[in-house]
Amino acid sequence: MTGGTHLADQLGLKASDITAFQEMLFGLGAGAGRDLSQIMSRLDAGDGLRDALDLPAATVDMLYAQAFGRFNAGQLGEAEALFRGLCILAPDVVDHWLGFGICQRMADRFDAARLAFDIALDLPGDAAVVRFHRAELACRETRWRDAAAEAAGYHAAPDTVRKQHLAAEMHRIDALLAERGAARRR
Repeated sequence: MTGGTHLADQLGLKASDITAFQEMLFGLGAGAGRDLSQIMSRLDAGDGLRDALDLPAATVDMLYAQAFGRFNAGQLGEAEALFRGLCILAPDVVDHWLGFGICQRMADRFDAARLAFDIALDLPGDAAVVRFHRAELACRETRWRDAAAEAAGYHAAPDTVRKQHLAAEMHRIDALLAERGAARRR
C-alpha cells in the first residue's frame, strides 16, 4: 500500500506515517468486512473528512443541532466536543467555528476562541455575526481598540436577520466602548 503524499503534505507528516495509517485502516476494515483504506485514498485525493466518510449533509446538520442544543442546555463540555468534531468534519462551515469559539471564550480559553473566530472570519458567511463575537471576546480581554475595530466591522457589514438578532447585544458592547472612551478622555 503506497500513496498518501498529498495528505502527508497537508498534515505535515511523512508519507511513511500515512502509509502505516492506511495499512492499519485496511486491517481494521478487513475485520469489519469494509475497505476503510478508501477513506485515506479520498483524503489523499483532497476530499474533506465529511466527504471521505460519505457522511450525508443531514448527519452533519443533526450533529450541529445536538451541539447547539447542548450549548443551550448549559452542557458546555458536551457542546464543545461536538463543535470541535464539526470543525474537523466540515471545516468550511462558519457556524461550527463560531460555536467552538464561543465555547472556548466561555471557558476562558481566549487564544483558542480568537483562533476559531479568525478561521470563521476567513470563511464565507455572515461577517456581522463573526465580528460581533470577536468584539465580545476583545471586550472580555479588555482589548478595547480591537473591540472598537470589530464593532465598526459589525456596523459596516450588510444587514441580515442574524445581525438584527444581535443588535441589542451589540448596543451593549457599543455602550461599554463609549464608556471606556469617555473614561480615557477624563
